[in-house]
Amino acid sequence: MLVEAKLNCPHVENDKLLPLEDFKKIILAELKCENCEEKKELWICLFCGKTFCSRNVNSHFIQHHKENPEHCLCIGAHNLGLWCYECVISKNENKEENKEDEKGCYIKSDKTDEYIKILYNYKFKKEDKDEKSEKEEKKEKENITYNEEYQKEILERKNDLCEHINGITKEQWEKSPIIEGLKDIHKIKKDLIFDLLCFSCDEKMKTYEELKSHTTKNHNIFIDMNELMIVCMECKRKFNLTLIKDKLTTEQKTFIQSIIERFPICPKFLTPEEIFEIKYNKLVKDFSSGKYKNIIFMVGAGISTSAGIPDFRSDTGLFKQLQEKYNLSGPEEFFFLDTFMKNPMYFYEFTKLFDLSQTKPTIAHKFMNFLTQENKVKYIFTQNIDGLEIKAKIPKEKLIFAHGNFIEGHCPKCKEDVDIEKINEGIDKGEVYYCPKCNGPCKPKIVFYGENLPVTFFKCIYDLQDIDLIIIMGTSLQVYPFAGIPEFANPDAGIVVFNMEKVGAYQYGKINKNNWFIQGKTDENILKFLKDVKLYGEFEKFIKDEYGEELNDIIGNEKKLMNVKDLEEEKKKVNELEEKIDHLNIKENDEKNMEKECPVDYFDEDEDEDEGDDRGEL
Repeated sequence: MLVEAKLNCPHVENDKLLPLEDFKKIILAELKCENCEEKKELWICLFCGKTFCSRNVNSHFIQHHKENPEHCLCIGAHNLGLWCYECVISKNENKEENKEDEKGCYIKSDKTDEYIKILYNYKFKKEDKDEKSEKEEKKEKENITYNEEYQKEILERKNDLCEHINGITKEQWEKSPIIEGLKDIHKIKKDLIFDLLCFSCDEKMKTYEELKSHTTKNHNIFIDMNELMIVCMECKRKFNLTLIKDKLTTEQKTFIQSIIERFPICPKFLTPEEIFEIKYNKLVKDFSSGKYKNIIFMVGAGISTSAGIPDFRSDTGLFKQLQEKYNLSGPEEFFFLDTFMKNPMYFYEFTKLFDLSQTKPTIAHKFMNFLTQENKVKYIFTQNIDGLEIKAKIPKEKLIFAHGNFIEGHCPKCKEDVDIEKINEGIDKGEVYYCPKCNGPCKPKIVFYGENLPVTFFKCIYDLQDIDLIIIMGTSLQVYPFAGIPEFANPDAGIVVFNMEKVGAYQYGKINKNNWFIQGKTDENILKFLKDVKLYGEFEKFIKDEYGEELNDIIGNEKKLMNVKDLEEEKKKVNELEEKIDHLNIKENDEKNMEKECPVDYFDEDEDEDEGDDRGEL
């Protein structure tokens, strides 16, 4: 699409534009959206260097600009275009202003040409042959001096540390001003960062000549910030920082890792397991200290699996039992409003078979009630309709049933509330209960496809600015608007996910991000977490006082139920394997029968005769 570019954008004159050296380092890294990790249609902010996806993907750059209005200039990694979110091109050139014009347009300026050249060279592997300014040439000469001499004289050693670095004790590392020097990285906006930092005095150097002149007997260990190496000028060797990890404090390791994450072209430092351990220990420390006082939960079907909820979708599940009788195309059709209005009896029969009277709340349900009684929980958003939150005695004012519940009744035709007991009587008798006002079929107040979510859901999601922690359990976060709840919350709130698989576009692997993915079975990980935060004993007492049960008995019962489910899954896999083997046997027998009817050597004789004819002619 051809578009006009604005030639006099005033925002390119801003002295806070990203330095070119910073920009070079950013585009050398793997570019992806900071929020959703999407790699298509990306825009790089020319003020902070962060990358976000376009309005054609998930509109995260638009969100970034709304949160930071001064960050209005960006360059497209996909199209090399420059865009300003604050400028407009007037539809009527004779008018100075046109209020009807929407803000945002492509721009062109000599001030930003260098960014396009750098991105172009990176994207198309083309060397930039344009003439450089005197200042750039001088800087390049310094870099050449630094790189050539330094790389020639300071050799890398990949194995053990030298005796000088190895002799530095943990206490000396703790007292070293080097970490304070590293903190300057977050303050320096221009010229990116210094190149070399002295271990003993925090002196910063830009060239190899400065390094040599600074080196003395007591000042011979340096950190190379270009490569994140530790340098010994006594031995003329450099070593990867990973070799000194054991000597560093948690704070130092965290800080160095945060630097690496800011400049991804640097070598790896901490492993994913080490990052998780540091982050998890921080979560435990903060939780134990009482930092989190306003928590919300987001939960789904995964927290009820250990309760033995009747199966729905499997080959022997409730859907299969009713599919043929009511001519239903798929499991989702159970919850289509149109289907229910035409023939409500199928749902009444399903509800009777879907007997939850014997099911009990799981450890996850009781964990939510435990924190609620500790006055730490603001809301519990649940996708579940099984009502186990009510059985767990969680106060109703804390519960937000996003997809409705079985404890209230209504008429979907006239929207009037009706007595749930009348509906339950109809379910028991196998008779549809009809609305006394409009004669429409009534049902429990669970949300069908085609119905709106409860009003309380929308009221509560706009009341999340004061929360400090979101705990997500047993949900895939694929159904909206439920999955979008964190977007309405305080942006500084931490996010903890107890789940079998990662959900959401949260940067779990970033050491400074307040989010944690705790993988595995939810109930087991909750118990481990309670032990780590020193609340296991209190939780055990709470279970006995509140429910009259022993925690060990609950754990044992849940394991039995889960073992039964695991056995059913194994049987299903065995049956599928046997079917495949039977299919292969049938195929093999068919091939043998074909051979008997039409022998292979019949064709071989023909081929031999043809070869003989050819040889004779030759």
